[in-house]
Amino acid sequence: MVYRYKIYQDRGLIVYRVDGKPERDQVAAMYQALVSDPAYDPSYQGIADWRHVESHLTREDVAFIADMVIEDQKLQQLWVGLVSLPMSTALASIYSQKVREQHRVEICSSPEGASQVLGYDVKPYLL
Repeated sequence: MVYRYKIYQDRGLIVYRVDGKPERDQVAAMYQALVSDPAYDPSYQGIADWRHVESHLTREDVAFIADMVIEDQKLQQLWVGLVSLPMSTALASIYSQKVREQHRVEICSSPEGASQVLGYDVKPYLL
């Protein structure tokens, strides 16, 4: 798995992209790195780009990650999940249902959909 993220302070936006086949521990470490970044702000909206992922995560893995996010309380705003494969879409849906009390997640299959949700063109911000 390879991931990268960028925090656009002027836009109040966090974008991260994941490529490859992430494992649960890798996703947890990625999350911890992101929320530990000094530029991280929980009031920012986010885009999680998982369109380049071949997911082997399980429902239990996603529940573990969602529980970690809920306990940590560092994701609070709207996040858009960009997904393209059926398994990633299903897992994103499970995650969004589990965290819905804490923060809103909208699942989209294209940058155009994400742009519609966020109200501006997101293409220049994608990694």
